[in-house]
Amino acid sequence: MKDIFMAHMGRLLKQKFFIAGMVLAFVITYWVTANVGSMGILHNISTDFDFSLLASLGIPAFFSVFTPLFLSAEYKGGTIRNKLICGKSRSSIYFATLITMTVAMLMMTAVWAAAALISAKTLPDAGFIVASIVKIILYNTANLAFLVLICMNITNEGAVTAIDFMSFQFSFTAVLMMQMIMGMTSSGAGKVIAYIINLIPIGQWLSISAISDESTHIPGAAQLILSVIMIVLISVYGSRMFAKKDIK
Repeated sequence: MKDIFMAHMGRLLKQKFFIAGMVLAFVITYWVTANVGSMGILHNISTDFDFSLLASLGIPAFFSVFTPLFLSAEYKGGTIRNKLICGKSRSSIYFATLITMTVAMLMMTAVWAAAALISAKTLPDAGFIVASIVKIILYNTANLAFLVLICMNITNEGAVTAIDFMSFQFSFTAVLMMQMIMGMTSSGAGKVIAYIINLIPIGQWLSISAISDESTHIPGAAQLILSVIMIVLISVYGSRMFAKKDIK
């Protein structure tokens, strides 16, 4: 698995689209963190760092486009078939791919965090910052697990790109609608909906961002547990699907 991972990383670090995305992640986060506060758009914020949490939505948005573009090369020219002929197992191919995309996400998260910390004039305590970064990493890993599942099990590049990007759009719309529905339900039903919202990666972004209300909030430990559960379930299911896939 190591050699597959290293090959992926070599290709990743030469990807102009990925490098451009890293640069944009820094520039956009820096600008949003430093300037949105003066516009008076949001009021339920405590520090400038809250604005950087808004900008963190760019991470899953970017990977909903980049993941299918990057992984589509795996089916071009029989790359996966050649790896299997060379004796690589399907599980090693699948998980090396997932780890590569996770590392790419960690790199972008580091760029986002650097821009946020450099540009913010006011910051919360260190514990809140660390907890926020850990949540962002975990829910984005869950999101990537789903994107990789789609990319590794559907061979049509156009269909994969459409499904991955539409999943981002659908998730974003769904969690906003569920937030609106919460205002029309009982407190008990509202708590159930809050957990459903946080089960969706974009829902966790909504929960920790400055545009959500407290109704979507659940305990931080519960958010982390939900993300881990989703990572494990989606990864195992995706790898089993790939193990049964007919590779041509």
